[in-house]
Amino acid sequence: MKAVVYRSARHLEVQRRAPEPPGPGQLRIAVAYTGICGTDLHVYQGDMDARVDPPAVLGPEMSDRVAEVAR
Repeated sequence: MKAVVYRSARHLEVQRRAPEPPGPGQLRIAVAYTGICGTDLHVYQGDMDARVDPPAVLGPEMSDRVAEVAR
């Protein structure tokens, strides 16, 4: 899968990552579409570094389906 990782103000990095299996009480989702919100723009500009611990994956606005449920 791909992930966009926030490194620092105005520095994003696209990474390929292997999906992690869900832990107890968790599930894994398969993302169909994702977008950014206003908060993501503030993070990208470096205005929210006190609230974000880089490296961080952004993009909470998404459409998805359940791919796996922990057993």
